[in-house]
Amino acid sequence: MLGYWQEVLAQSTADLAGYIDSTMTAIRQGEVPYLVIAGKDPEPDYVTWLQQSLPQATIVVLPDSGHFPHLRHPHRFAEVLLGFA
Repeated sequence: MLGYWQEVLAQSTADLAGYIDSTMTAIRQGEVPYLVIAGKDPEPDYVTWLQQSLPQATIVVLPDSGHFPHLRHPHRFAEVLLGFA
């Protein structure tokens, strides 16, 4: 886990916030489609932040799949990806 999250864990809060802001700006300005597949309804604050940061973002909820919607509902997950592409 540490290897996967090392880049995030090693940064200061300010550096990480700057990285997130610059990345979101690049995605927004490039009008890159953005898909969030969640296992439950996202918190309202997250939805608001995402809509402000990336107006082109789409959120799809695959209920009762927790952090692993791709494992709990693999066929539905694939259908969502295919439909988004």
